[in-house]
Amino acid sequence: MIQPVRDHIEKDFPLNKLQNLRSKEVPPGWMYLLQVISWELSVALSGGNTRARLCIERQGSQYPIQTQATPTVNQLYPYTDQVNLFPGDNLLLELDNAGTNTHAKMYWIGIAQPIEEVKIS
Repeated sequence: MIQPVRDHIEKDFPLNKLQNLRSKEVPPGWMYLLQVISWELSVALSGGNTRARLCIERQGSQYPIQTQATPTVNQLYPYTDQVNLFPGDNLLLELDNAGTNTHAKMYWIGIAQPIEEVKIS
């Protein structure tokens, strides 16, 4: 049975360095079809390389879907292309040189659909 999925994660980062904000993994037997993913920061990134990347994390690899150079404080950055997440996948917001005491938030909305494992005999 298809169900709505809507969630968010937020985290404080006390140190000025590369930081990652990760969602929970998609549970076994489910697939998420996300229509909107958004994120925002409370403190500007600082240092030489100031970039935020929204990624799909799958089987230990990161697949960037959106990059924002020098993101603006308290601005919502939406990503509106459909994103399909499979069991074990998660969302990742990677922040290069997150400023001291950065508060990051990430939101997503879509549907969760049960999937069956394909068995080959």
